[in-house]
Amino acid sequence: MAATARPVIVAGVDGFDDSKEALRWAARQARLTGAEVHAVTAWQVPARVFAMPNHGEADYADYAGEARQALDAAVREALGPDPDVPVVTRLVRQRPATALVEEAAHADLLVVGGRGRGELPGVHLGTVASYCTHHAPCPVVVVHQAGSKNAVAAYRELIAAQPAAFRPAVAEALTSHSVQLAGLGRPRDALTAIEEAVTAYRELNEAQPGAFRPDLAAALTSQSVRLADLGRREEALAAIEEAVAIRRDLAATQPGAFRPDLAASLNSLSICLADLGRREEALAAIEEAVAIRREQRANWQERSQR
Repeated sequence: MAATARPVIVAGVDGFDDSKEALRWAARQARLTGAEVHAVTAWQVPARVFAMPNHGEADYADYAGEARQALDAAVREALGPDPDVPVVTRLVRQRPATALVEEAAHADLLVVGGRGRGELPGVHLGTVASYCTHHAPCPVVVVHQAGSKNAVAAYRELIAAQPAAFRPAVAEALTSHSVQLAGLGRPRDALTAIEEAVTAYRELNEAQPGAFRPDLAAALTSQSVRLADLGRREEALAAIEEAVAIRRDLAATQPGAFRPDLAASLNSLSICLADLGRREEALAAIEEAVAIRREQRANWQERSQR
């Protein structure tokens, strides 16, 4: 990202209502402070595509094109065709949480919606917002709307009619719901929600081997955090060790897609090991995570200079 004399406000944009409201909030703040708004959309090829035979980079152009259209349309809808503040649009091929934190390294403020992309309202960006508030190097503003509880209920109704079609969606909604319950100081309810998500992803993996392994690893990582919150450290360690093992396998075949997630799980593994007094193992885990993050940083700097 090019240097600028103006303050920079980064706004995460996924084309849905919460992120548009976050973009409007960022623009209002920019008017008050003379800042420049950087509207950032992160896109990824769905993990299950990597399991398909004969996939290649040329097949991914559609995903980038759709992301660009969503970003441009969101900016127009939120700010109009001629915004009265400077707006720079950025399209990044990266996991959304990681992309926003990296973009925030050059920002004075990061603004994200309280939830994000999903078939029904209330899904997914809760986890991204949570990650950003814990890892961004600058202040973070989360623009909240309705929570994920309604989404979980809605998906349950759909599952009753079409179990196979909507089981992945309810698992995703439960993961987001767990994050929000934890934020409300309800750790036991948060654990119950994420345990149900883990069970759902295990069943989905049995039905479609390999297709939902990335989702299972993410849910296990969240489950480990929830268990640790309740002082159940040995169980937390078992969950994160399983997540690390899955992500190691995935990263061995698709490093660019899965190494950032491996680093996140290694960070959680280090914390669990340290809590149990296994300090040498904790150090080894965090050193591996740091090495991956440095590699990511170097790759990001290389891309930004092109």
